[in-house]
Amino acid sequence: MAILEMKHISKAFAGVYANEAVDLSVEKGEIHALLGENGAGKTTLMNILFGIYQADEGEILWKGQSVRFESPGAAIAQGIGMVHQHFSLVKKMTVMDNIILGLEAGGLFLNRTAAREKILDLAARYGLEVDPDAAVYSLSVGQQQRVEILKALYRDVELLILDEPTGVLTPGETEHFFGVLRRLKEEGYAIIIITHRMSEIMSISDRVTILRDGKRVGSLVTAHTNPEELSQAMIGRELKESAGSGGREPGEERLVLSHVSIHRNKKASLLSDVCLAVREGGILGIAGVDGNGQKELAEI
Repeated sequence: MAILEMKHISKAFAGVYANEAVDLSVEKGEIHALLGENGAGKTTLMNILFGIYQADEGEILWKGQSVRFESPGAAIAQGIGMVHQHFSLVKKMTVMDNIILGLEAGGLFLNRTAAREKILDLAARYGLEVDPDAAVYSLSVGQQQRVEILKALYRDVELLILDEPTGVLTPGETEHFFGVLRRLKEEGYAIIIITHRMSEIMSISDRVTILRDGKRVGSLVTAHTNPEELSQAMIGRELKESAGSGGREPGEERLVLSHVSIHRNKKASLLSDVCLAVREGGILGIAGVDGNGQKELAEI
């Protein structure tokens, strides 16, 4: 039996549909991928489920009961958590204070000792190790994501929504993260992962629902499909190989950066000794996990 059913969900902004009569069904103990190009309506649909937006039409059934969440707090109270693409953590506060922020205590004060023990237990149980006393600003992006997941688990959610969760992770962190998801699945959690990465869908998901232009165009069992079929459903046509550049060699250097640095303080640099050259007729790729200096490099 499905723990979640979204039936004929529609949402329009300024007369343009972001979601149009979308159906989605998620079962307990399932990792369900929500696939689509940018602008396909994936995040909008999940924001409706999480109470950020209200659907114009349609119905949400949560554990068999018709619900309408007026706010994220209402969704969390019913057991639905969401980790957004851009984290909502207070950087100057500690991990523990971020996790317990907003919770109501049984008495005047929250039992911080019990809270710490619960956080450490959840972290060890699901492979989300992080120092409860560390300030969030001192953590890597991958560690901050662990805090967001712990915050949801601390509130006893049964369904976890993850919006493009691997976009900020290194390959090694992604593998560890998938291990966390598999542990959660084994314990009966329902998980929705928003993504457009085929390799990740094939590796981690049980089922895939595909959105295109705000509409659901299919729902498939991952083991019975392949990246080619999913790509075609996502973009609405067969994906052809690029003709390429014809083997033209790049020309003279047109832009050169030599030993460029930006010093934030004595302990850390935003950029350190960066050297690169861009040639005429060439394309230079800048690779790195979000937050590792790409923005500063472009601005300088």
